[in-house]
Amino acid sequence: MTRPLLSILIPTYSYPIGLERILQALGDDLPEECELLIFDDSPTDEVKKLVAIFSLKCNCILRYQQNLPALGAVANWNALLDSARGEYSFLLHHDEIPVESNFVCSLIEKLKKNTATDVLLMDCIIVSAHSKVSWMHSPRWLRKIVAINCPSYLYRRNVIGPVSTLIVRSSIYPRFDENLKWLVDVDLYVRLLTTYRLCLVFTNLVIYSVKDREGSITSTLKGEVKNLHFKEQTYLRNKGRKSFWMESELGFWSGMVNITESVIWTVYRTISRSSDICLRRSVPNNKTIENT
Repeated sequence: MTRPLLSILIPTYSYPIGLERILQALGDDLPEECELLIFDDSPTDEVKKLVAIFSLKCNCILRYQQNLPALGAVANWNALLDSARGEYSFLLHHDEIPVESNFVCSLIEKLKKNTATDVLLMDCIIVSAHSKVSWMHSPRWLRKIVAINCPSYLYRRNVIGPVSTLIVRSSIYPRFDENLKWLVDVDLYVRLLTTYRLCLVFTNLVIYSVKDREGSITSTLKGEVKNLHFKEQTYLRNKGRKSFWMESELGFWSGMVNITESVIWTVYRTISRSSDICLRRSVPNNKTIENT
């Protein structure tokens, strides 16, 4: 069997609306160069039934797996990465959605055009689950500067965004550290960007990410983020993943730098968010986003 060019990996847990939104966006006419893997931690059959309906009209390779017992979020992500056969892996969480028409075809065209690509980074627009206001997560120039010149800054600010904005060559895709919750994606980014000499490609393809949906991992951790952030930085430092930008390593001068950075970041975010509101970024016209 010919190896797929792209593995689209979707972890799910008791949120069929999120999966329906993704499948609607991807369309049922996925090219043969793709495989679609859906690993489901749900205790019910709602997601399974949805996949069964979609599989009747899907042209690409599709594999569904219900995890009984559930693996847990991070272990499920790793299981998908372990099972991917494609040359590239695209881990797409069910709070994210591609919105361009012919998104997958455009993505495959870009990968074929630049065969040296190791990591392809897409833009990210955040959509509030409550107000439907949207804003750019981080501008491409900032993500490029950090990814190329100072990946460890991500321990301070995740300017890359959700993991769904990355397409990574499967052979170099690290596995997530299952001891982490809040910094789990950031830690993977830093390891990926500092371990290899990579060909990074930044593209204008866009992923929308729904923020603060009730029941999402981010919302369930909201009350403990500050303590969890410090605790996980300490854990990473003890594993040898040190960084000037870790709060758990602050001395006098690094503390002063971090305070200055906080002021600059606050001013920058205030200006950028205000600009986004003035520009009135459009939220994708998708019925499932209205039901987040």
